[in-house]
Amino acid sequence: RSEGLSMALLEQMMAGLAIVATDVGDTSRAIEHERTGLLVPPGDDAALGDALARVVGDVGLRRRLGAAARERALGEFSLDAMATQAIDAYQKAGAIL
Repeated sequence: RSEGLSMALLEQMMAGLAIVATDVGDTSRAIEHERTGLLVPPGDDAALGDALARVVGDVGLRRRLGAAARERALGEFSLDAMATQAIDAYQKAGAIL
């Protein structure tokens, strides 16, 4: 029922796949509902089924979500982006780099 930020999720985003995920842990940090994927409440089988049916049945939605997920993953979660964020955090904390 809980997970940090899933590497599998980030890999799927970077591959440009449409994401349907439960809203647990840090998933919502990566997935913005209806923009970069579809989030459903944990344990809600009906909502999960509906979201999967939407993605399977709508090619345009699948492509839009996949493209937006890839853009977000590359912009915020790539190695370069994460390194830049870490350096910025250290600099803000007063560390010398």
